Amino acid sequence: MCQSVHILGRVLEHRNHIETCVDTHIRLAEGQQLHETLAALTKHLTQKYSEEGSTTTGCLLGAMSLCYSARLVLYNVYVSSEYEKTDRYQSEESALFDLSLSGMEQMIRGIHELAHHVASFKDGKFVSFGPLICHTLYQGATVCARLGHERKDQDKIESLISMVDSLKVLGRRWKVVGKYIYH
Repeated sequence: MCQSVHILGRVLEHRNHIETCVDTHIRLAEGQQLHETLAALTKHLTQKYSEEGSTTTGCLLGAMSLCYSARLVLYNVYVSSEYEKTDRYQSEESALFDLSLSGMEQMIRGIHELAHHVASFKDGKFVSFGPLICHTLYQGATVCARLGHERKDQDKIESLISMVDSLKVLGRRWKVVGKYIYH
């Protein structure tokens, strides 16, 4: 959990300082490094999740959730970038853009699986989850809605529905979910 929180903090700092970073090369290198770190952490957490199966703890799901959120925040910076592109760094920016698109696809699949796991706890045994998982499901749902609409992608729409259904399940435990669903 601590690693996920730390790297999320680094991603938020990176996102918040993108416009004040003087050296584009350093900013892009940091974005690439954050991607690689998050990809490795995601791989570790998903392997641990697959080993634990139905005995997965809320702490592990929380760590996965934070990691997924961090990746979506990072990728959103480079997919919907409004920062000024220069010819000098165009290939680096293009590579990070492509990584971000494929990373978003991976995160949608991961969050969709997370949504299925949450939905399997309809009987109220999800108390060990943290409410942070709600934000991850919301982020995933918004990406699915945007991509599903833009690309007319039925798989994204089905993932969106799954994520919203899981939010509704969590809404029985946490009132904050209503802010996500009815926002």
